Amino acid sequence: MRFIAHDYAFVEIVTVQININDINDNPPYFTQQQYNGQVEETAAKGKLVMNVRASDADINNNFQYSLPSGNDNQAFEITNTGEIVVFDTGRLDYETKKVSGVFLVFEFSGVMIEYYSSIT
Repeated sequence: MRFIAHDYAFVEIVTVQININDINDNPPYFTQQQYNGQVEETAAKGKLVMNVRASDADINNNFQYSLPSGNDNQAFEITNTGEIVVFDTGRLDYETKKVSGVFLVFEFSGVMIEYYSSIT
């Protein structure tokens, strides 16, 4: 952009650049419609079960993930990078629970999105 200032005798021209900063004005979403994972009942603590990914159209995507429900026996946990890992190996028992459905939640600047996933 250019601006001109003059006093009818002299003219000054200056170039001005205005940067527009991004704000969090787009809703987050999971990058897949469904996530499914498998894990052995003898898996070690920290064993990666699956990765989930969230995104939005804003520049900074610093999401916080959580497993607020469906993880009744606390066998799994989710990291800040979206990795669902084994948390308590003693709670993985195929004979007791063959499928674990968990609700995933991610939050970014106060916007919370819930999502359902299953682990067999």
